[in-house]
Parts: sequence; C-alpha cells; structure tokens
Amino acid sequence: MLLYKGMPTRHIIITGKVQGVFFRATAKKVAREFGLLGWVKNTENEVEIVANGDEINLGQFLNWCKAGPPQAEVTDVIVTIIPEERFTAFRILH
Repeated sequence: MLLYKGMPTRHIIITGKVQGVFFRATAKKVAREFGLLGWVKNTENEVEIVANGDEINLGQFLNWCKAGPPQAEVTDVIVTIIPEERFTAFRILH
C-alpha cells in the first residue's frame, strides 16, 4: 500500500540587492525549469517565495536563490519548512 507523502513546501526570504534586477521573472523561469509550483513576490526590501516540489529540485532552486540572476547581490536566504500548499503553477504575485 502506497501512502501519499505530499510535496515539500518551502518559504524563502531573500535579502540584498534583489529588487530591480529581474529576480522575480528569473525565479519564475528557474522554478518552472525545476518543475516547482508556488509564487514569488517583492516585499518592502526583500523577495519572498513559496515553492513546492520534490526535495532534489527544491534544493537546486535554493542553491540558485543564493546567487539569483547576474545583476543581484544576495546577502541572505532564509528558508523555512512550511505545511504543504498546493499550487497549479509558479506565478509572480504583485
């Protein structure tokens, strides 16, 4: 008997020079390449992401978040494990 284990979900806060450098658009592209679902948005001084997918792809996405797009200067990435959320796509929230 197989039990549904769900997909891991991570809440990610990225600080540094992360706004005005196409972080959200690039994060959406990269997340989709890794088959992740969720969302990305700017907050007052940070980028916030909730991503859902398998552990390997989440790990690769988190590694990408530590650098971001070429113009970004990431100073910190804070990752929190949160209860599973279900999404139908990876979106940019405004």
